Amino acid sequence: MTVPGRPAAPAKSEVIVREYAEADYGACRSLWVQLTEYHRSIYGDPSIVRTLGGHVDLTMDLAARRHEWLTGASLHGLDFDY
Repeated sequence: MTVPGRPAAPAKSEVIVREYAEADYGACRSLWVQLTEYHRSIYGDPSIVRTLGGHVDLTMDLAARRHEWLTGASLHGLDFDY
């Protein structure tokens, strides 16, 4: 029921959360690619996906001794920097 002068209540939607299934891999990978591309664009940093530290945990190197990521980590056949 709507009241004159008041907006209608938003429609309620039901969200179902289920466990990950192997068939979800393609959709999850596609979403990861989209999010990574978006983050690259908003931060202006094309090195985001290759930098492992930014995806697993937040890191900030406060030492003035280096200005580039180190190489060396590999995960599921992909090489990352840290």
